[in-house]
Amino acid sequence: MGGSRRGWARLALERYGLLKRWRELALIVARACREVLGPGCLGVYVAGGAAEGRLTVLSDIDVVIVVDDPRA
Repeated sequence: MGGSRRGWARLALERYGLLKRWRELALIVARACREVLGPGCLGVYVAGGAAEGRLTVLSDIDVVIVVDDPRA
């Protein structure tokens, strides 16, 4: 059981490290949105804990994509 705890802790630190890169990841999403939708991609925003500086190992990254035609 001790090994599984160490394994969880390592994974939690890796996950937190990835979450702390939310700005970089949001830029990748924004670029992809513009590539796929062009001017139809009106904006990409990060909300929630990441945007408010409340990240924890259990957080996620909430991304809001605003498009001119939601059927696109």
